[in-house]
Amino acid sequence: MDIRKAMCSLSEICYFHDARIVALAHDYESIRAFICDESARAILPDRHEGFPVKIHYVSGFFNSLFFDDYEVLNTRGITRPVMGGVSIGVLGKRIAGTLAFPAYTTSGLPVIVSASHVIADEGKAPAGTQIIQPSMIDGGNENDIIGSLYYGTSIHYSTANLVDGAVALLNPNIPYSNSVLGVGRINGEVEPHVGMYVKKVGRTTYLTEGRILAVDGMVKVSGYHRGTAILSDQIITTTYSQPGDSGAPVLDRNNNMVGMLTATGFFYSVITPISNIKSSLSIQLY
Repeated sequence: MDIRKAMCSLSEICYFHDARIVALAHDYESIRAFICDESARAILPDRHEGFPVKIHYVSGFFNSLFFDDYEVLNTRGITRPVMGGVSIGVLGKRIAGTLAFPAYTTSGLPVIVSASHVIADEGKAPAGTQIIQPSMIDGGNENDIIGSLYYGTSIHYSTANLVDGAVALLNPNIPYSNSVLGVGRINGEVEPHVGMYVKKVGRTTYLTEGRILAVDGMVKVSGYHRGTAILSDQIITTTYSQPGDSGAPVLDRNNNMVGMLTATGFFYSVITPISNIKSSLSIQLY
């Protein structure tokens, strides 16, 4: 049996039925289980289907990373041309996330990408919703409109979600750059692998670095409108992040796009692979 099938087999036994187990992923050689209660160790085997099971402790469920008006941290300013790693929000709503990167739709329209729970209200916001940079929490207003929502993925609670993402059409007068703030130009994209060095630039915690710990993750994420949703085929990294970083671009050492940050366990982060973002949102990089 290959390790992904073994991980899925373990998930059927315990993952979906026990709130103490918040994520399962693998590093090709072992299954990684992320638990929020030490008592969960008792229900996890040392080995499953021939593969070792390694335990990681997290303080709770991974959290979706929009930032609401309970505190203002690391406010961001107007950035033109718009680029990845900067504050983004919705006109009239006091939430903030991070712009991932500019892109093109398959029909050639210039767009920006971020998380659905940041700019598309989990897929419920209507097309045309005004998107601002920076967010209202960071001082943005009607003078800072950069585009309008085109579409976003809906968050499902009865089935797993592959992508929490959305795209907004850029207004014709808004300059944009295929770059990430403080890092430079995006050079391309890369397939993630365990051990890969990664860096992210997010609205709240700026530039942080880490390594990919596990892949093919099935992750329970709290903070959505109806509570907890499951994200599948996710990357788990040691990159530090906090609320407001959702949508942050994640790159390798050579500035190749690895994916988009979607949720945090503070000292672990959940990253959606760029390949899934491109296919689900029908976009292409520059």
